[in-house]
Amino acid sequence: MSPSAPSATLASPTPPAVDPVLAALERIERRLAAVERVALTAAPAAQLTSTLPGAVAMLVDTFDGLAAKLGDAGVDLDERMRSVVRALEVATAPRAVDGLASLVESKLLEPTALAAVSQLAAALADPGATPSVGAWGALRALRDPDVQRALGFLLAVARQFGKNLAAGSVDACRDRLEGTRANRLLEGTR
Repeated sequence: MSPSAPSATLASPTPPAVDPVLAALERIERRLAAVERVALTAAPAAQLTSTLPGAVAMLVDTFDGLAAKLGDAGVDLDERMRSVVRALEVATAPRAVDGLASLVESKLLEPTALAAVSQLAAALADPGATPSVGAWGALRALRDPDVQRALGFLLAVARQFGKNLAAGSVDACRDRLEGTRANRLLEGTR
């Protein structure tokens, strides 16, 4: 074989002719397979939609029964719902949220502070006999160890509070709260 003669192995084979009908059928078959996969995926949702009306009806019947029982007991559901909506309005107001954030950041929720507030609340709820006391009665009460203990506690709190006032802690706290509110207003304008 001479180098100039064309070789049968070097010739590029011509691609077989594609039958347009077979190609169309193949595309249709792929699309049908995709539709079948979607239908299999949607089948549980279709079953859910068939049971949904019954479930909603049962839920409504249950709520109606509960509402009737509450109404029989003298509970005004409309008024209660208005109260809940009002409570949500108040609780989510920026001032309330800032105040709650300040309370959480303060030391009022520390165990020692909560214990002291709890004891104060117990004493306020049940103070015992509360006779009228004049100046001499107040001086006589200073001999009572419980009164002395309470006054010592109040004086310690007053001393620390005075130090905080002198250091400007109260003003700094107020400024921080007002700054938080101003920052939230600025964030809302962006």
